[in-house]
Amino acid sequence: MNPIQSIEKSLKERFPDATFIMDAPLEERPHSIWFLDIVTKDCPLQIGETKKHYPIITIEWNETLGFAIMHKPVPFGYGPHKKYKNEEDVIENSISLISEGY
Repeated sequence: MNPIQSIEKSLKERFPDATFIMDAPLEERPHSIWFLDIVTKDCPLQIGETKKHYPIITIEWNETLGFAIMHKPVPFGYGPHKKYKNEEDVIENSISLISEGY
């Protein structure tokens, strides 16, 4: 289990009603960035006539770059809101952001 999978496991225990969507890199590029979207029922987004749920936060992880968290929708190509060095800080801040409905 890699660090982002460990974070997913911890957060699933804390937020069992949330939806977790892991996007792993392709096998040909194992050192690319992993993404973990966390969606709750409390974060609807109205687009025209369609109401969708968007990730309340997205956690990124890469062996070289470490962790990052993005919250709220950001335009494609924008970087993360904050970077982290260790799993504990990511879990603590993720719990805070999810609990606040960020």
